[in-house]
Amino acid sequence: MQKTIKDIRKKLLANFYLNEEHVKVSIVSRLLTYLGWNIWNPTEVFYDYPIQRLPLNLNDSPSYGKVSLALFVSQDINRSPEVYIQTTSKGKLLTNITTYEDQLNLYSSYDMAVISILTDGNIWRFYLSSAEGISTQRLFNEFNIIEDSDDFIINILNSILAKTNIDKMRLLQDKVCL
Repeated sequence: MQKTIKDIRKKLLANFYLNEEHVKVSIVSRLLTYLGWNIWNPTEVFYDYPIQRLPLNLNDSPSYGKVSLALFVSQDINRSPEVYIQTTSKGKLLTNITTYEDQLNLYSSYDMAVISILTDGNIWRFYLSSAEGISTQRLFNEFNIIEDSDDFIINILNSILAKTNIDKMRLLQDKVCL
């Protein structure tokens, strides 16, 4: 994975990723494959996942009410997502973080995932959806691909987002909810 992180960093610095789709497919999906997720199985990695139970009056635009990616471990029809990943174009989190956090919190209040992630490809912020309080109180980890070390990034991704570790994150959620 270290070679992939270095390649992504190089392309981020060269401004290869021009829009949200580039971030979603060329960065996030690429990393998800290394973390054990089958990006080709829509029952496991659901792109543009419509938030369930979101009131119609809140769904006022085609892109609103959908999270960029939802990750599922269970194949059960009544399953809940384990992870939401909301992507945006590179650099947008620096100026609009509160807007994206509010949107992700709203989505989790209607259809909760264990973990919610915001990323513009460079900045990655991890939230425990079940934690009380505002977004900064739900934030439990973050990294910057350009500034942080490969080992630091890989450790966070493996410990939080690897498909095999999602059950550990669910246990953390259960402890927070007690």
